Amino acid sequence: MNFLKYLKEENIKQEDAAKELETSQANISRWSRGVTIPRIGKIKKITAWSNGEVQSNDWYDETKYKEQK
Repeated sequence: MNFLKYLKEENIKQEDAAKELETSQANISRWSRGVTIPRIGKIKKITAWSNGEVQSNDWYDETKYKEQK
Protein backbone atom coordinates (compact mmCIF):
# COMPACT_ATOMS: atom_id res chain seq x y z
CA MET A 1 0.00 0.00 0.00
CA ASN A 2 1.40 3.41 -0.78
CA PHE A 3 2.02 6.00 1.90
CA LEU A 4 -0.76 8.40 0.87
CA LYS A 5 -3.36 5.65 0.80
CA TYR A 6 -2.25 4.48 4.23
CA LEU A 7 -2.59 7.98 5.67
CA LYS A 8 -6.06 8.36 4.16
CA GLU A 9 -7.33 4.94 5.23
CA GLU A 10 -6.07 5.38 8.77
CA ASN A 11 -7.28 9.00 8.88
CA ILE A 12 -3.83 10.25 9.87
CA LYS A 13 -3.07 13.93 9.35
CA GLN A 14 0.24 14.81 7.75
CA GLU A 15 1.18 16.89 10.80
CA ASP A 16 0.62 13.89 13.08
CA ALA A 17 2.61 11.57 10.83
CA ALA A 18 5.45 14.10 10.76
CA LYS A 19 5.57 14.23 14.53
CA GLU A 20 5.47 10.46 14.95
CA LEU A 21 8.07 9.87 12.22
CA GLU A 22 10.31 12.70 13.45
CA THR A 23 10.36 14.60 10.18
CA SER A 24 8.83 17.73 8.69
CA GLN A 25 5.30 18.04 7.38
CA ALA A 26 6.87 19.12 4.08
CA ASN A 27 8.63 15.75 3.82
CA ILE A 28 5.38 13.93 4.54
CA SER A 29 3.70 15.95 1.79
CA ARG A 30 6.46 15.22 -0.74
CA TRP A 31 6.46 11.51 0.12
CA SER A 32 2.66 11.34 -0.09
CA ARG A 33 2.62 12.87 -3.55
CA GLY A 34 5.50 10.74 -4.81
CA VAL A 35 7.70 13.78 -5.39
CA THR A 36 10.54 12.34 -3.32
CA ILE A 37 11.32 9.02 -1.67
CA PRO A 38 12.51 8.82 1.93
CA ARG A 39 15.95 7.49 2.73
CA ILE A 40 16.19 3.81 3.59
CA GLY A 41 16.36 4.42 7.35
CA LYS A 42 13.13 6.40 7.24
CA ILE A 43 11.49 3.81 4.98
CA LYS A 44 12.24 1.17 7.60
CA LYS A 45 10.76 3.41 10.28
CA ILE A 46 7.63 4.00 8.18
CA THR A 47 7.23 0.25 7.63
CA ALA A 48 7.41 -0.39 11.38
CA TRP A 49 5.16 2.61 12.17
CA SER A 50 2.53 1.39 9.68
CA ASN A 51 2.70 -2.18 11.05
CA GLY A 52 4.00 -3.40 7.71
CA GLU A 53 1.23 -1.82 5.63
CA VAL A 54 3.70 0.42 3.76
CA GLN A 55 6.59 -1.68 2.46
CA SER A 56 9.87 -0.56 0.93
CA ASN A 57 8.83 -1.68 -2.56
CA ASP A 58 5.72 0.49 -2.35
CA TRP A 59 7.88 3.60 -2.75
CA TYR A 60 9.14 2.48 -6.14
CA ASP A 61 5.89 1.59 -7.88
CA GLU A 62 4.94 4.79 -9.71
CA THR A 63 1.62 3.40 -10.91
CA LYS A 64 0.31 3.42 -7.35
CA TYR A 65 0.67 7.20 -7.27
CA LYS A 66 -0.76 7.74 -10.72
CA GLU A 67 -3.91 5.78 -9.82
CA GLN A 68 -4.82 8.30 -7.13
CA LYS A 69 -4.49 11.46 -9.21
